[in-house]
Amino acid sequence: MDTKNIIVPERLRLSSVNPSVSEVVKASNDALREIAVAVKKVTAALDSISSVSKSVSDSVQVSASTVIQSSLTCIKDFTTTVETPAVAAEHTLYSFFLPAGTLAIDGEKLMCRFGGRQGPVANQLYVRLYLDGQTLADSDIFVAPSTWSWNIDVLVTRTSSTEALATSTFTQTFDPTAVPGTWILTGLNFSGPIEVKLTGESFGGSPGVGDVTVQHGVILKINAAT
Repeated sequence: MDTKNIIVPERLRLSSVNPSVSEVVKASNDALREIAVAVKKVTAALDSISSVSKSVSDSVQVSASTVIQSSLTCIKDFTTTVETPAVAAEHTLYSFFLPAGTLAIDGEKLMCRFGGRQGPVANQLYVRLYLDGQTLADSDIFVAPSTWSWNIDVLVTRTSSTEALATSTFTQTFDPTAVPGTWILTGLNFSGPIEVKLTGESFGGSPGVGDVTVQHGVILKINAAT
């Protein structure tokens, strides 16, 4: 076998001008072992990078979860069913007094969501939500020829020591068109307890028990961004 033209890396070149086949094989094996060691080092480095990346990702997820949990507080929730009576008048379905100082600084918010059912009835129906006697949400007149569900969603933001901005949406399954509302609340006293009140009303015919029913709800506080 002619080995005169075999190229060997400089650092592995043998002292002999005409190396034997066994010497060439040994040099090749040495080179392969060095390559294998280098590959292991690269693999270990990639594993380390992956581990660091996962650790950073986990840390970010935990931090985000902590921020969300620390900024959102459930003030009150309930699953009590309350019905309007067979009387054509506005009736309280749910009432809760926010503790004094619940919205202590500008930018703090309340999120309220209430849901229930109505009908079947030919009467005209109303669902309203109030904060300290001022309107937060109003369904406007709606009808329920069959038994349907409804929801009220409200976001309230304290804008000063005596004022707040509220936006609301009322929806029901019989007519899925949302009824929006925007309200400016004034003369509030955030340093004292403030009532959140939900009412229902059935009129324009012969009201029956349960024409409007609330079934559950929740009041959440969102801290102002820092």
